Amino acid sequence: MFRKAFLLVILVAIIWGVAVGLQPTRPTKAQDKVEITFVHIYVDDGNDNRGQIVQALVDQFMAEHPNIQVNIQSTTTDYQEVFNNTLLAAEQGNAPHVVQLEETSTQLAVDSTYFVKISDIATDEQKTELADFIPQILNFYTINDEVWSLPWNSSTPLLYYNKTLFEKAGLDPNTPPKTFADVLAACDTIMNAGLNLAGCINWPMASWFPEVWVAMQNSTLLNNDNGRSGRATESNVNSPEMLSIIQWWKELSDKGYYDYTGKPSDYVGEATSFITQRFAMHINSTAGLANFIRFAKTLGYDLGVAPIVIPNEQATQGLYTGGGSLWVTGGHSDEEIAAARDFIFFMTSTANNVQWHKETGYMPNRFSSLDALEAEGWFEANPFYRVAVDQLLNTVVSPATAGPVMGPAAQVRDFLVEAVQSVIDQGEDPAAALDVAKQRSDEALQEYNDLVGGN
Repeated sequence: MFRKAFLLVILVAIIWGVAVGLQPTRPTKAQDKVEITFVHIYVDDGNDNRGQIVQALVDQFMAEHPNIQVNIQSTTTDYQEVFNNTLLAAEQGNAPHVVQLEETSTQLAVDSTYFVKISDIATDEQKTELADFIPQILNFYTINDEVWSLPWNSSTPLLYYNKTLFEKAGLDPNTPPKTFADVLAACDTIMNAGLNLAGCINWPMASWFPEVWVAMQNSTLLNNDNGRSGRATESNVNSPEMLSIIQWWKELSDKGYYDYTGKPSDYVGEATSFITQRFAMHINSTAGLANFIRFAKTLGYDLGVAPIVIPNEQATQGLYTGGGSLWVTGGHSDEEIAAARDFIFFMTSTANNVQWHKETGYMPNRFSSLDALEAEGWFEANPFYRVAVDQLLNTVVSPATAGPVMGPAAQVRDFLVEAVQSVIDQGEDPAAALDVAKQRSDEALQEYNDLVGGN
């Protein structure tokens, strides 16, 4: 088992192609205190206040639990580096106790054997709390009815649009596009209105968006119910649903309506292009909502926020969330694991979830959080925040909307992005490009499954 886990560490390094190194995770223990280490990605660089929000929450937890010392470690904004370092530290018996991992790491984390199920360590009272988590969010971190981690920084994609530019183009600023066809029609009008734009619409060259559009059509990215009824052995990246998405994407690009910075996953760069009014529409995460609102006000234009556009009128299944969750590692004393468990339930509690949502824009993860926000009139005063909540609550719970879980998630997503880039940048035929992505993805799945021993 330990040899398998160590081999997995090496595979992760190969998959992600990043340097892996250890950070000290266990300072000298304070006398009479249980000491735990918490690793998150919100590095305080002067531009991101989320690290300060986290520090305040940790300070509050320690004030309420004077017998527990929480040591924060935040040295990188790279989820992959955090995961790699955690596995290597665990291999040496020095793992941090609580780690923030991206949703794509779910299968890798389970297979590593270094993390413990929340279902196994939660108290009876805490287990009842699990029903309070919105299932459309919790489902991503649930495998075979076992909850492995607690969602923390959850987000969904939204359509942001410039109402001022819509009005100048003669479009109704209160009627944003709903479907792919609507986007094309709106772009026909916008790009012929003499507005001197770089394009009509942009979004990051990332796999999250086509994956969501596939889920909306009740289709899965992987076989075996997106890897949830059994380990995924084959990808569906060349499905008819995915092909229709890439063909639409190509049509937008061919007409000069879509453009991107040239860099994959450039969420900040693409957002900047929209914020500075080079595009009339933009697709991005709810995590940036507060910034989009602030910049629109500063730059003097009217912002619109709507649900992410759907492929067609029949694509009503909904979507799944991105973001991250809090995991507890094993190999510690019972006291330390109990402290780590109580800490993550504190960080994701109703009150703290409400605060986290207000100060960052991340999704409320609990029904009780939604109730609290409704009761105080938060959504009435801040209607843009309600858009993301409504589209999530309208999501049908299914394998498609639970999201894909697989070991080589980073590789498969890279293959999909590379396929789309070949279509957009080089004029590759969409069907041919997706066939190549499928072949590469299936080979990666086979290699991974052979390593970890199949099911």
